[in-house]
Amino acid sequence: MLDDRTTKENDAIAPFAVWTTGDNITGWTALLGAKTMSKEDRDVSHYAAPARAKSVVGLPSTYMDTGELDIFRDECIEYAMRIARENISIEFHLYPSVPHGFEMFAPDIALAKSTFEGRLRAIASL
Repeated sequence: MLDDRTTKENDAIAPFAVWTTGDNITGWTALLGAKTMSKEDRDVSHYAAPARAKSVVGLPSTYMDTGELDIFRDECIEYAMRIARENISIEFHLYPSVPHGFEMFAPDIALAKSTFEGRLRAIASL
């Protein structure tokens, strides 16, 4: 959840979304109140919605992962690209054919196990 402006449904992802666009609107509204709902001119802090940061310069090296069928996919890709363009070290994983939270729903599948291992490795490297 990097961008409060993610409020339009992606028709390709919607049938598989565990966290739906409606859930996203509810979540952002709970945090931001009436400031949300994809209005570009709203004064939303980048501390609440990191995608609104004018610059990512100065961020530390970053680890990110998301599922291909996650409504956050595009905002994660865009944010990862912003980090990479600033020559900040980033490890980004886009897991094919899985929705948001897949590793919690099926923790014993190989992809979930390798996802957890990657996250633990990234944390341990700090």
